[in-house]
Amino acid sequence: MGISIPLILLSLAFIFAFSISTVSAASDGVGYVNGSSENAAFNSISEGNGSNVAAADSDKWGVKNTNTDGYYMQTRITGLANTGVFYPKTAEIKVKLETYYEGDWVALPWRYINFNLYDSNNNQVWNDRALTNLYTYYASAKIDTKKLNLSPGTYKLKVSYDGNFSDGFYPCDATAELSVLWPHNDSQVGDTRIVDLQDQTVKQGNSVKLKATLESWSTDYDPAGHKIYFWMERPFRYLNFFLYDANGNQVWNSRVLSGVTGTATATINTKKLNLSPGTYRLLVKYNGNSSKYTGLNPCEATAYITVNQNISDGDEEGDTKIDFLDDYSSYLDNYSVNKGDKVKIHAQLLSYDPIEGGYDGKETGWRYLDFYLYHPGGDLLWHGKVLTNLLTQQASVTIDTKKLNLSTGNYVIEVDYGGNKTDKLKPCTEYAVLHVV
Repeated sequence: MGISIPLILLSLAFIFAFSISTVSAASDGVGYVNGSSENAAFNSISEGNGSNVAAADSDKWGVKNTNTDGYYMQTRITGLANTGVFYPKTAEIKVKLETYYEGDWVALPWRYINFNLYDSNNNQVWNDRALTNLYTYYASAKIDTKKLNLSPGTYKLKVSYDGNFSDGFYPCDATAELSVLWPHNDSQVGDTRIVDLQDQTVKQGNSVKLKATLESWSTDYDPAGHKIYFWMERPFRYLNFFLYDANGNQVWNSRVLSGVTGTATATINTKKLNLSPGTYRLLVKYNGNSSKYTGLNPCEATAYITVNQNISDGDEEGDTKIDFLDDYSSYLDNYSVNKGDKVKIHAQLLSYDPIEGGYDGKETGWRYLDFYLYHPGGDLLWHGKVLTNLLTQQASVTIDTKKLNLSTGNYVIEVDYGGNKTDKLKPCTEYAVLHVV
């Protein structure tokens, strides 16, 4: 729609300055590209060098600045790991930025993260800058070893956040090593393999997303002119997916063309297939290509899909929920306002993603929410209908206690979402208390 990114950032900067979503404090290591089996040996966690202090030295917001009466919040980089990549592949670096709040580390979205790579002589050979994502909270950057002409060896990777003292956030950084390696094994040129296929568990009635990447054993020359061999992704090739039950009967199949990265994706809807609880065998096959110049051998890979019984009181695909928030996107159970003043009510609509195993806002932007205000006796005092924001999934209304002639006391706020049959989103309702004092 032609909306400028700087304008969006400017308008939302204050909203997200204190946006919190609790995440694990443990670093989640970054592995090799394409999930190849030989890559796993090089992953080891590297701790972030943030502005960390003991809990005894911090209050719920962070560290007190002794030079002023204000507070600055601690920050740290997590998710950075010592990583290896085989030339001429690309390594993806993914990190999160976290801040310390009320005794826990929580993620900070929409913050710029700096990525820098240095050789053994401390010369900078690459740099990039990326925003932490609004939904996943990750910032990511890709290091293309062939484009950068990186020789095999160990490089220093430094990831940093510059801080923002106007918002009260300290800077921080973290370091790790990137090892660039020469690949070698006994495979022949033209051999193929399927990687990225994983065993998965899904709740009965939900969907599970499958991913498989086709690679072939190929040859090229390194920066010094030596001939090398490596596994390379093969784009635009058909992969065949088959699902079998415990008796060996085929219950589903799909034929998918791989994308530019060699990856093909498919989705199994257990409800549509009426799959019973149990373990199913997933087979992915590539039939090969007998072309004289681009001949590729066939290959296949197997994984297992476990369908668990659906528990009626558990979260399932299509479930929705509403959270009440304050002006800084912190969660609330109730609101308080002085008699005669106005108060802003924020409600965020989220839906359950069975593939991710949690609630997110991927499907809940631009959805209507109904706001109701009731007298404790049950009489309806006010109603409003508002669309949720496409980026924040929040809808906001203002209640004017003077205009509504509200006396001191407690009132009930009700927010309803009517659901959407087309998008398979279920309705939901949430309540909060408005204290007029």
